[in-house]
Amino acid sequence: MGKVSSYCKVTCLDYGEEQGLTNLFFADKPSEPFVFPIPGFYIETASGAKILFDTGCSPDYKQTWGLLNEFLPYVRPSFMVDQLKKVGVAPQDIDYVVMSHLHYDHAGGLASFRGAKAKIVVQKAEAQVAMSAVYTNRNDLAYAGYLGTDFQFSDLNWMVIDGDYDLLPGVHLLFLPGHAPGEMGARIETEKTGDLIIASDAVYTAESYGPPVKLPGAAINLDDYVKSVEKIRRIAEMYNASVLFGHDSAQKLQMFPNWWK
Repeated sequence: MGKVSSYCKVTCLDYGEEQGLTNLFFADKPSEPFVFPIPGFYIETASGAKILFDTGCSPDYKQTWGLLNEFLPYVRPSFMVDQLKKVGVAPQDIDYVVMSHLHYDHAGGLASFRGAKAKIVVQKAEAQVAMSAVYTNRNDLAYAGYLGTDFQFSDLNWMVIDGDYDLLPGVHLLFLPGHAPGEMGARIETEKTGDLIIASDAVYTAESYGPPVKLPGAAINLDDYVKSVEKIRRIAEMYNASVLFGHDSAQKLQMFPNWWK
């Protein structure tokens, strides 16, 4: 039997745009409004496994977000199910949903996987803090992004991991705490494009990446945040990988609607 190919194909999904304040992303900047994109990713492995990286915002956001509707308005909605249709798949076709973390703009589509076959992959540290934040009703800035209406379902098929994890050939999950305690990215192998690192909110933008690393205005742990950015940089250099940032408006123009193969 020959070696199984590790090459994947990847496309970026457009989950719309939010409006926030610059000092949320950059601690050293004044508080000015700006609009930022919310990307997700659909990945197919050489063996045909279908993977979704993040699920975007909830279609019920107007009812469930509360004050987030005022402070981080969803100015251009675009939902996961519609984006999956554009690549010819539906939630019931997905084998794995990799959750970078469980904030409202990443976990809002999880309800579509209730009772489905998809394994919902989450870091142990993230699951623990997200559930604790919901049960204890924590509302300080670093914890305000967790909404129980996004993920508190008994019929989701959770797969909890702890640290870096090779999910499938060509799909390497990276533990990147800082923005969130269980923040997770991925290194994806493609044949022609080369390796891609999906950084998610471990690195908001190219400006955040530096060097030097620019600190965000809100994170669970700033020391871990810097260590995770440098971990991404080391891995990118090791594999000559391109880094896809979490909310970079300039990079959005390059990502939508590309396929990387």
